[in-house]
Amino acid sequence: MSEKTFTQPTDGKEVRWHYNENVEHEWQRLELDAYHQLEWLQTMLLLRTHLPANGLVLDAGGGPGRYARELCRAGHQVVLFDLAPGLLAKAQAVFADEPAEVRENLRQCVEGDIRDLSAFPTESFAATLCLGGPLSHIHDADERRQAVVDLAGHILYVGRKES
Repeated sequence: MSEKTFTQPTDGKEVRWHYNENVEHEWQRLELDAYHQLEWLQTMLLLRTHLPANGLVLDAGGGPGRYARELCRAGHQVVLFDLAPGLLAKAQAVFADEPAEVRENLRQCVEGDIRDLSAFPTESFAATLCLGGPLSHIHDADERRQAVVDLAGHILYVGRKES
């Protein structure tokens, strides 16, 4: 029996292709085994504990929308942002089966690269998420650092004192 080997995609086109080719796997990934189920449960616990009660959440690299769906079910308003249109299409199909109040909480599905958040005004989100592997696909350390800085720059800090 031969095992399927995984080679880490190294650029945006390869990453997009990989995820577009593996939409169902990516949707089911957090249910595959105890390890991935624990990842899901622990991440949801942290999100429930630490996300602000109100405001728009950017789920950057959110793939097929598994976390976005759960956040929308909990009443959060979410923008789902991902590089792979196949994953965004899966998210839209999943949300189509949700009740209206959950569907309405998914404010947008936007295709794009986490290295370019220019589609969104700075300080426009109550929180930005980048769960799973999106940053691992950015191999250049400076680009990865800049992506994190940009994600943080899109958070509106309530109560921030003006200088």
